[in-house]
Amino acid sequence: VSKLALVMRSNHKDAIIEGFVVDSKSGQPIASAQVKAWQRDERYKIATVTPVKTDKNGMFRFPSSNRN
Repeated sequence: VSKLALVMRSNHKDAIIEGFVVDSKSGQPIASAQVKAWQRDERYKIATVTPVKTDKNGMFRFPSSNRN
């Protein structure tokens, strides 16, 4: 069980995945949290995406250039 909550949103048009990491009880943003992601590559194997960190507002973004 974690005290963290992840709120996701995606922009399919620009191939951007972003969201917020917040404290699940208070809703306060978590700054400098490392966010990891995985995706399937062209052979449908799991590939790691370059990790990103949240800003002072708890926001993170995986731009399309970070992904394979």
